[in-house]
Parts: sequence; C-alpha cells; structure tokens
Amino acid sequence: NYYLISCVPNQRNLIFLFFFSVLLPNVLFSQNFLKTSGRNIINQNGDTIVLRGIGLGGWMVQEGYMMAPGGFSGTQFQIKDKITDLIGEEETEKFYDNWLKNHVRKIDIDSMKSWGFNLVRVPIHYNLFTAPIEDELFPGSYTEIEKGYKLLDSLLEWCKANEMYMMIDLHAAPGGQGYNADISDYDTSNILYGKVELTKTKRLSCGSACLKDIKMKSGLLDMIL
Repeated sequence: NYYLISCVPNQRNLIFLFFFSVLLPNVLFSQNFLKTSGRNIINQNGDTIVLRGIGLGGWMVQEGYMMAPGGFSGTQFQIKDKITDLIGEEETEKFYDNWLKNHVRKIDIDSMKSWGFNLVRVPIHYNLFTAPIEDELFPGSYTEIEKGYKLLDSLLEWCKANEMYMMIDLHAAPGGQGYNADISDYDTSNILYGKVELTKTKRLSCGSACLKDIKMKSGLLDMIL
C-alpha cells in the first residue's frame, strides 16, 4: 500500500495519491492531484513531474536483509526478541525509542534534497500506529498509538521545508503480506497470519487514520484514489 504526499510549499493543499491493493471507502475526489498522462506524471497545472526517490528502509520497519543481524533472525520481532534477551525489556524499549528518534533526522532529509532527490519513501510498521488485533479489547476495535503519527508529522515538516514529496508505504501490515518475512515482519505462527478477511478492516483503518491525522495537522483538503 502506497500513499504519495505532495509536500511542496506554495500550494494551498497537500495532495495525496494512493496506490491500494484494495479500495479505500469514502474517498473524496478532486482535480488537484498528481496523475499520469501517457508515460508522464503531471500535476494539476499540467507540468511534468519527474520523481527521483530515495527510501528510508530500516527506520520504522527493521528489515532483516538490510540489518544483516548475523543469521540469528530475519524479522523485526526476532531482532527485538534477541535484543531483549541480551539487555532486558526496559533497555530494549530505550534502544528502540532512540532508534526511531535518531535514525532519520531533518539533516538527513536536507542532505537528500541536496543530492537531487525530490521524493522520500517511508516504509511503516502498523504497530507504531495501532495495537495488534489480538491485543484489542474486542473484535473490530481500533486502538491508536501516537508514536508513529509523531514520526510522520516530523518527516512531513522536513519534506515540506525541502519541497519534497513523501510516499508512505504500509510495509508491515496486520496479518502479514507478501512472501518475505524479512521485509514485512510477519510471524507465520500468529493465528492471524494470512487471514485477509480478518485483518482487512484493521489494514484499512490504519491507512485511513494515518491520512486523517496528516490531513488535520497540515490543512489537507484534497484526497483522491
């Protein structure tokens, strides 16, 4: 699932372009968005936009093939379990708080802009935004977690300051996705693994909540599918 967010100043609105494998209900349509024209991507003025992107892999989702953790694990939850075994739960939480706080900073986005990039793609883990389904109080409930929203809010401001686009990638979705646990942190022993119908509502709710939060905090008026 991808969301492309225009953070270019001098536009009254931020623009979202969503690429979903499933349809998001209740989406508003507008003419103020990026779209394709033949082989080009254009903005609302008809100007061709050439996207030169760079990914922030490893930040909000630790991916085993990038982390190269020495063969003891390949997924984020296994990496975290190993760290917990070594230093305990309290120190592990401190480690991850510092990881999220320092892995990507404004100076990094400033550098990416200076290198010629105009798009930042950020893979996210759902557990920074909402509780796992199995931890909810009752079926269908949705508990928000503030940590992920605060991280995206900061990234959005840094991208705006650099006139860059931001693409949100729900890389680790509830119930797992794809066929490589290293990149989406799924657990095949989890009872919800691969249960698309049981996890679809949580997936959609997570995406909708992220977009609603950014809309409220940045004055977004236009959303399209």
